Amino acid sequence: MKKLIIGLFLISGAISSYADTHAEMLNNLKEKAQMERDADNQLECHEEVAINKQLQEKTIQLERANQIKRGEAMTVLLALSASQFETQEGLTSCDQHSKILEQIEETLHSFLD
Repeated sequence: MKKLIIGLFLISGAISSYADTHAEMLNNLKEKAQMERDADNQLECHEEVAINKQLQEKTIQLERANQIKRGEAMTVLLALSASQFETQEGLTSCDQHSKILEQIEETLHSFLD
């Protein structure tokens, strides 16, 4: 009987040791998986930061191009208005001025669209 009880204690200890080993392995796997997820999240975060930086750079480039386009439109309008306001005899009449201003406005809208 004593041998049976001692055998059961030994088997119980072996099972307990086996369970502890597996529990430790599971914890190690969980920690490793969490570290991999953290690394993936950090990589995704770096990728998002890089994409946001590229978007900001593109936005700045577009804003600069838009400013240049507006400047070119204003230059064209100024040249157009200067050439249209002058005639061989000097300045045109008020009716012609209003027509010219309407043309300038239409031209401005076409450049900005």
